[in-house]
Amino acid sequence: RVIYNGIDTEFFKPSKKSERPLIVYLNRMRRYKRPDIALKVFKKISENCKDCEFLMVGTGPYLGKVKSLAGKLDIDVNFTGFVDEEKKREILSSAWVVINTSAKEGWGLVNMESFACGTPVVGFKVPGIKDSVKDGYNGFLVDDGDIEGMAKRVLEIIRDEKLRLELSKNARSFAEKFTWDKTAEEFREVIEGML
Repeated sequence: RVIYNGIDTEFFKPSKKSERPLIVYLNRMRRYKRPDIALKVFKKISENCKDCEFLMVGTGPYLGKVKSLAGKLDIDVNFTGFVDEEKKREILSSAWVVINTSAKEGWGLVNMESFACGTPVVGFKVPGIKDSVKDGYNGFLVDDGDIEGMAKRVLEIIRDEKLRLELSKNARSFAEKFTWDKTAEEFREVIEGML
């Protein structure tokens, strides 16, 4: 039996979106999280959206290489480094789209926090990501490593307000199904069953 993590939907909740299209990568800067691919996706998007703003949130051993690559690709990206929970909530709530380029996740906590904030996620069809992102419902899934495909889906969300609002509404509804109370209750059932 799988019991999923809960999400604090009282803390992580929707608020006003940024005026300009804001695309966010929020994760640790580690090789398997593939922030370098996120930059390549940003580059593709920037060629078709001059008004888009790109934000990379997080820190880690790969950060120096990522900043260096951003310079080589000549992309205007804001790096925040580590942020506290309040700032993270503010960023996820104001984002139009979050991209997740990880090679794998256990479940995708970043995805769930984004959903709770009413922000759709575009990710790769890899373990963990494909479990939390429901293609066409709360975001989109593309083939692993498909930079062009991810950029295309992000642009689709940015350009189509009706689609963006629908994905946002669905994202919040999805997150609301994963409360800590529900998680605790499911654990209680399993423990009682074992006893």
